[in-house]
Amino acid sequence: MLEIDKIIPYIHNCQNTDKLRKILSETATRLSQIYGQQNDKSLEEKLLLISNFIIPNQATTLTRLANFYHENNDVNKTLLFAEKALEVTKHKNVQALLNAAIIHAEYGKPENAKKYYKTCLKLNKNCHKASFGLSMEHFKENKISKAWDFYYSRHYAFDMESKVNKKILKLPLWDGKQKGKVIFYNEQGYGDFLFAMRYFHHLDTVDNEYRFFMDENMASLVKTTKYSEKVTTKVIKSDYRCSYLDIPYLFKSRKYEQAEYKKIFIQHNKTIDKKPKIAVVFSGNKSYVGDKQRSIKTSQLNSILSDNRYEFFFLQKDLTDNSFYDKKYEIKNLGTDLENYLDTLKILYSMDGLITVDTSVAHLGAAIGLPTFVLLNSNPDFRWHGDEKTTPWYSSWRIFKQSTRGNWDDVVLNCQTFVNEYFFNF
Repeated sequence: MLEIDKIIPYIHNCQNTDKLRKILSETATRLSQIYGQQNDKSLEEKLLLISNFIIPNQATTLTRLANFYHENNDVNKTLLFAEKALEVTKHKNVQALLNAAIIHAEYGKPENAKKYYKTCLKLNKNCHKASFGLSMEHFKENKISKAWDFYYSRHYAFDMESKVNKKILKLPLWDGKQKGKVIFYNEQGYGDFLFAMRYFHHLDTVDNEYRFFMDENMASLVKTTKYSEKVTTKVIKSDYRCSYLDIPYLFKSRKYEQAEYKKIFIQHNKTIDKKPKIAVVFSGNKSYVGDKQRSIKTSQLNSILSDNRYEFFFLQKDLTDNSFYDKKYEIKNLGTDLENYLDTLKILYSMDGLITVDTSVAHLGAAIGLPTFVLLNSNPDFRWHGDEKTTPWYSSWRIFKQSTRGNWDDVVLNCQTFVNEYFFNF
């Protein structure tokens, strides 16, 4: 907390006008952070504007304002302050450029995003966050070769300690050619692991001894596949480490390789019931930073969930402390009985379809070929790009994406219409 009792006397006795303006501006900025942490958006905004009034057009304040309006879905003000930050820094401030690039990417302005990322790299070739940002844009454009190359830069752009076992992080990265024992690991959630499984067959070409590190939950599933002998739930002695998502980069895969799942999992071939059984996942892991944007309230799904021609089942780990479960339904939650990921697989085999937000269950449904109807926010993961209703990554997916940030109405309506046509041929 600020020591206001020390600041006020200093302000009172300060004879240097520039110094006084600086301390007042910094005080307003710091207070805005405090009220922001307390979720007082009104005071946070006012204090940022006061800071900008005291010393106009500081790049850091303009960037904070852009981020504030971005978090609060005010597109026009977000772009206004982001562009203003670029203007006052004459497009030579890497942080302002990076911030503007990220904002333009999220608002569906890829050309501006790429331009700013590239300018970042001209100013600082080691700006790994800009390289990572470019990889996202290349994925969206189906430029897979460039995308995987730039994607590798994430190893240097982000702190992985909170995501990856520390013993593994101490090992050097494997370049795909070095001899020795390799331990493969996941750096994100279960979804990314399932996504990466399509590339595992490339490892058949190497002489290295290797193991797939995972927790017991995922191991229960993988041990039923041809990769069972490669599974380890303990960090074993190894010479190198390799992220699962580095396999396509190291082996120069330039294809989507979705057909590989047929060689890993038994494919879904259930006859559709007269009253189709649909599993529903409306929220993901709340510890995920983007969960509020990707998850949807059950009240917003009412037009779908109230249709008695279907037999719906929730597939949620817990409903008692789930803020998205705001409207109660007489729908059985199968998630409470799940002991591991293999149980999830068994349930999906028994379903006729899956309606889900962007969680690992969506990947698992696709891996077994289950008709999977995916509800996405306006700026989803890089793999579910553009305005396409399908994705080359998964053949059984049908995508329903927000046309405007935070608005699920059209998403639900379009999903409902398609699901009805799919099962009842309206």
